[in-house]
Amino acid sequence: MKFLLDYQIYYEWLSNGVLSLEIKNHIIIIIKSIEYSLPLLIDPFVQYNQWIKKYYNLEKIHFDNQYRLKQDIVAMSIEQSFLSGSKINIKNCNTLDSLLYPLAQWKAI
Repeated sequence: MKFLLDYQIYYEWLSNGVLSLEIKNHIIIIIKSIEYSLPLLIDPFVQYNQWIKKYYNLEKIHFDNQYRLKQDIVAMSIEQSFLSGSKINIKNCNTLDSLLYPLAQWKAI
């Protein structure tokens, strides 16, 4: 597992509108890679989630594990992003971990 939060990223975010006060006052973890999976951002205060969504113009997926059809749509969207290399923003995904690992392993084969 590689983490990404260094001065280069800090200065890039400063120059692109993220204030240093926000960085100091909020917990943020960016996991650059976990073997074969895509980069992952854990942002409990949703500060950087909003910024990254605007900065990278991401497709947004809301995950709700109460509906099976919704799970299938989310799984297909994630699979397509793995295939195409596109970026997606997945929110409200407390139980999504069991889905991501097999997709990441499948893409690595």
